[in-house]
Amino acid sequence: MSKKKKEIKEEKNPELEKEAFYLSKKTKVKGTRSMVRGKVLEVLFAHEVSGEDIEELFQHIFFRIFKFESEEPKEHKLLTREEIYELEADIPIEWDEEDIEFARELIKHTLRTKTFAIESIKQTIENWEFDRITMIDRIILEMAIAELLNFPDISPKITINEAIEVAKQYSTDKSGIFVNGLLDTLLKRFIKEGLISKKEN
Repeated sequence: MSKKKKEIKEEKNPELEKEAFYLSKKTKVKGTRSMVRGKVLEVLFAHEVSGEDIEELFQHIFFRIFKFESEEPKEHKLLTREEIYELEADIPIEWDEEDIEFARELIKHTLRTKTFAIESIKQTIENWEFDRITMIDRIILEMAIAELLNFPDISPKITINEAIEVAKQYSTDKSGIFVNGLLDTLLKRFIKEGLISKKEN
């Protein structure tokens, strides 16, 4: 080993290596409805936190399209470590057109029924303050409520199970239990009130 190569090897930062994202050998992965729901959650969460345009967030999160403030390249511009992580962390997802249409519809209906969903949640929770529900869990509930009310071709059982899985992935196992119990109660209420005509199974 040459002296130069040895010096380079010794300069590696073990702390940096611990934080690094190791890329998969796969260059693409096929999208699924479960992945769609997770990405929709990311879009809605980012929109609520940042106030950024929904469409720009959609393009970035679903297709990894970045919008830069200036199209003119900056001389001697080096990417920060965080920017490199952002560019490399996700494997590109290959989406079916139906999945993209479902994602857009779910976002649209979730935003449209947001006020109704929040009021429904508040009326359903017992011995629990609404403000104690985390933003992620609340948005998952809003998405599931929108799906129950606006997608007659999707079984309520599938909607609730998917919401539970998204909660486990993006939040906690306890969130999954909480989401399950609340949505079960809301589903029965919505059916009783004639808001949806879906069967429970």
